[in-house]
Amino acid sequence: MLVMLIPVTALAVFTGSSAVSSWSDRQDAISVQRDSAALGAMMSARVAATNEGVATSAIVQAASFKLTPAKVKALFGIDYEAQLKLARPRVDSSAALLTSAPLETDLRRLQSQRPKIDAGKVSPTAVLDLFARFLADIDAQWSLQFKHLRADVLTASSADGLLSSRVTATSTVFAALDAAKRRFISCGDAVKGVGDAVDVETLIAADGAFTSLTSGFPAALGPHAAAAWHSWQHDPAALAWERTVAQTITYSLAGRPSPMTANALACGHAFINEPLWLNGLTAVAQGTAADMRDAALRQEDASTGSCLLEGAIFVLSLLLGVGASVLLARAVVRPLRRLALTAHQVAGGNFALPAVPPAGPREVADTIQAVDDMTAVLSAVEAFTVTLAEDPAAASLDVPLPGRTGRALQSTLSRLREAVLDTEQQRTILQEVATHDSLTGLLNRRAARLEVETELSRAHREGCALMAMFVDLDGLKRINDRYGHNVGDEAIRLTAQALRRAARESDVVARIGGDEFLIVGCAPGDDALLLALADRLHHAVTSSLLQTAGGLIPLRCSIGISLSESSDDVDSLVAKADRALYREKQRGAGSRMADQTSTSATGRREDGWAAGPYPTRRTI
Repeated sequence: MLVMLIPVTALAVFTGSSAVSSWSDRQDAISVQRDSAALGAMMSARVAATNEGVATSAIVQAASFKLTPAKVKALFGIDYEAQLKLARPRVDSSAALLTSAPLETDLRRLQSQRPKIDAGKVSPTAVLDLFARFLADIDAQWSLQFKHLRADVLTASSADGLLSSRVTATSTVFAALDAAKRRFISCGDAVKGVGDAVDVETLIAADGAFTSLTSGFPAALGPHAAAAWHSWQHDPAALAWERTVAQTITYSLAGRPSPMTANALACGHAFINEPLWLNGLTAVAQGTAADMRDAALRQEDASTGSCLLEGAIFVLSLLLGVGASVLLARAVVRPLRRLALTAHQVAGGNFALPAVPPAGPREVADTIQAVDDMTAVLSAVEAFTVTLAEDPAAASLDVPLPGRTGRALQSTLSRLREAVLDTEQQRTILQEVATHDSLTGLLNRRAARLEVETELSRAHREGCALMAMFVDLDGLKRINDRYGHNVGDEAIRLTAQALRRAARESDVVARIGGDEFLIVGCAPGDDALLLALADRLHHAVTSSLLQTAGGLIPLRCSIGISLSESSDDVDSLVAKADRALYREKQRGAGSRMADQTSTSATGRREDGWAAGPYPTRRTI
C-alpha cells in the first residue's frame, strides 16, 4: 500500500499546482481575448473614419469644380451623400475612438468642422489634412494596442504556437496596410505628374513591399482573415485598383505620363476603387484580430480542463506500470484486460465505474482491488475539487473521502479549502475597510469618487443628467462641544441611517467628511421630483432624534443640489452642489433660523437649535 500511497500523494501535489497554473493560464487567455477585441474595434473605427473621409473629400473636391453630388453620382455611379450619412453615425458611436486623448480630440475636432464642411467653408486640402491626422492617430493607437497584446502573449505561460502565429499574422497585415498607404500616395503623385524619378522609386518600393508582405497571407491567415482575404482577392473594385497601380508603374518606368493625367474622368473612375480596396484589406486585419480572439478562447477552454486531463493521464500511467509487472503470468491476462478497459475509461475522465471483480493470483486480485479503490477515491476527489472551485463553503466538502488515500487527500484538500475561505474572508474585510466609512458604514470619499465616476460616464454615454446632493449636518460642533464627541458620532450615524433609508436604492450614498454627506444618482424627470426627493431626505434627517444628557434633540441639515452637464467631471459636479449649499447658507443665515426648544433632564430650557437654510426649496 505504501507503493500506491506515494504516487497518489504526488497526484495530489500535481493536482493542486496544476489548478493554480491553469487559473493563471485562463486569465492570460482572457487578457489576450480582450486585447484582440480592442484591436478589432479599432480597425472598425478606422474603416468608419476612412469611409467618412473619402465621402467628405469627394464632395468637397467636386464642389471646387462646381460639381454637385448628384452630378458626381451620374459621372461615377457613387452616391457620396448617402455614404456620408452612413459613415458619420458609425464614427460618432465608435467607443474605440474614446480610448485615448488624441483620438477623442480628433473626434471632437471633426465633429466641430462638419457644419463648416457642409457649408463649403473648408478647402479640399484642409479636409484631407483633417482626416489624414485622424487616421494617423488611429494607426498610432492601434500600434500601441498591438504592442500591449504582443506583450501579453509573450508573458502568457500557456501561449502556444497558434497564438504566436496569429500575432505574427496581425503584425504582417498591419505592415501591409502601411505599405498600401504609401503606395496609394506615390501612385497619386505619379498620375498627377508630381515628383521625379525618386517618387517613381518610392512607388515601386512601396508596391514591392506590399507584394512581399501579402504573398504569404494564404498560408499564415486564420479562418476569419482567410475568408476576408479570399473575398478581397475576388472583389471587382480591388482588382480594378490593382490594375490601376500596375498601369501607373508601367508608365512611370517608361518615363511617360499616365493616360489618366490628362483625363480627369478616367482618373476619378480609377481612384474611386482605392477606398473599397482599402476597406477589403482592413477587413483582413479585423479577421486576424477575430482569429486571435478565437485562439485565445480555445486556450482558455484547454486550461480549464487541464487538471482532470493530467490526472487521467497519471492514472493511466500507473495502471500500465502495474500491468507490466504481471504480464509474465498467462493466468492474469484476462483480469488485466478488464483492468485495462477500466483504465481507458478512467483516462477518459469517467470515474463512476462498477468495481472490477478480483480475479487471478492474489497479487493481481489485490491490484484490481486497489485500482477499484483508487477509482472511487479519484471520483470523490473530482467531486471534491469541482465543488471546492465552485463553492468553497459547501457542506458536502465536510463528507470524508473514502479509504486511507482519500483521508490523506482530504487532509490536503481541506487545508486548501481553509486557505481559500480565509483568503476570501480577508479580501472581503479589506475591501470593506478600504471602501466604507468605519463610523457610518457608508461609502468613503475614495470609493464614492469611483462610483460617481462610473455613474457620470454612464450618464454622458446615455445623454442623461446626474444629480448630486451635498448634505451638511448642521450644529455638529455645538453638539460635540456641549455633549461630547461620542454624542456627535451618534448624530453622524443617525444622519447616515436616515439618508440611506430615504435615498433611492440605486443612489450612491457616502460620507465624504466629518459632517458632510454626498448623494448621487440619476436625476428625476423634472425639478418637482428632484425637490420632492430632497424634501424626503431632509425630512428623514430632521425626524431623527438624538438622545443626549439634556433630552432628545432633533437633527438639522442643509442640502445643496447640482445637475450634471456634458462637460462635468466628478469634482465639478460635487463642487456645484457644494456652492449651492454655501449660497443658501449665506442667504439664509440669521433670517431663516427656526428656533427649537427641548427640555433637559434637569428641566433647564435649551434654546438655539436651528435648521440651517434649506437649499432644496429653490436653488439647484
